[in-house]
Amino acid sequence: MNKALLSKWNWCFTIESEALWKQVISHKYGVEEGGWCTRAVSGRHGVGLWKAIKKEWLGMYSSLAYRMGSGRRVRFWKNKWCGDEPLCLSFPSLFVISLAKDVWVLDVWNPDGVGDGWTPLFSRAFNDWEIEMVERFMLKIQAFRVQREDEDKVRAKVPPKVAFFAWEASWGKILTMEQLQRRGYSLANRCFLCLSEEETVNHLLLHCVKMRALWSLLFSLFGVAWVLSGSIKETLLGWHGAFVGKTRKKA
Repeated sequence: MNKALLSKWNWCFTIESEALWKQVISHKYGVEEGGWCTRAVSGRHGVGLWKAIKKEWLGMYSSLAYRMGSGRRVRFWKNKWCGDEPLCLSFPSLFVISLAKDVWVLDVWNPDGVGDGWTPLFSRAFNDWEIEMVERFMLKIQAFRVQREDEDKVRAKVPPKVAFFAWEASWGKILTMEQLQRRGYSLANRCFLCLSEEETVNHLLLHCVKMRALWSLLFSLFGVAWVLSGSIKETLLGWHGAFVGKTRKKA
């Protein structure tokens, strides 16, 4: 089964907190602490589909980061919520001496305490040579505050290669037949997908009949009604502040 589709269902399970289908799946398989995914799927009969979906979770998990709200569902040390990597990787020596390695963010937050609200606990006093590192650690987490009334949310981190490709496409820099002709190559300019129109970046990624079918499938999977713009740049700008980052329709 297509890995992108399996990952899509993991993503939907993560963000659709009140969907009926998620409640059914959660009741059948149970959920991990935090409620972002189901427990491991066991058994031989009647579990094949969700077992395949669950298998893709670990691959997707490494690319997830969290927008912290109440902190009830985000691991202080092991989840990415205050940088590009978990605190256990940014400050491994502090993680080793922490008293609670699986603690939730909320449990380390005390707005009435010292340390501007953050009170991580360690198994020993710090050595003199560790003070500078501890200061960097505290400075990093003090930029964040727990909002007890808000929900924790998950967000996907876009891989650098994907972001770079989107940037190149928006400026028309990807290598199409049109670009090769501009560089002096004598080539017949025909889209290799539809074999009927000239291969420009906007045609190849947006308006080719093959790509339009793919866009229609993608929008239907995510419950989005959208009309593609004339160019890649206009499409990306149109997404900003529109449906990207918003909760999808409930099932």
